[in-house]
Amino acid sequence: MRTTLQNLGGNLRAKVEAALRPPAQSQPSRPPIERRPSPAPATPKRRAAPTTAPAMNRAEAAYAAVLETRVRNGEIESYAFERVKFRIGHRCWYTPDFEVQRYDGRTEIHEVKVRWKNGEVGMREDARVKLHALAQLRPKTAVMLCVREVNGSWNVERIQP
Repeated sequence: MRTTLQNLGGNLRAKVEAALRPPAQSQPSRPPIERRPSPAPATPKRRAAPTTAPAMNRAEAAYAAVLETRVRNGEIESYAFERVKFRIGHRCWYTPDFEVQRYDGRTEIHEVKVRWKNGEVGMREDARVKLHALAQLRPKTAVMLCVREVNGSWNVERIQP
């Protein structure tokens, strides 16, 4: 004998019919809201992994090639482009171009700029102040200003605290 809805008892039949009935809608249905997961909080010093890598300008790309050569020659352990962000003061942040790790455990911060044909370094005054403030706030970290000269050579100067 085949079981059908009519063959079921009254109480069981009512439960099955209720389960098969579409739910009553008092309001017109809306498409579900897409919930995006909130990003994980970043640590204060290290940036969260960006969805796209920060873009380098030509001078920074040329200096990255210099650092890559230094890694291959064993002079430095590693380097990273715009990986750290330092808080200088209230609502004042500084993101250096390169963080360089040495084999002895020391960290260096390298800021890359270009010398223009008129002899000036392409650096705004606020960037210069932030660089000197970082050198004072972190005296054990070597803060370097790397200037690409007009002829293509590099002039690397340590900022004193």
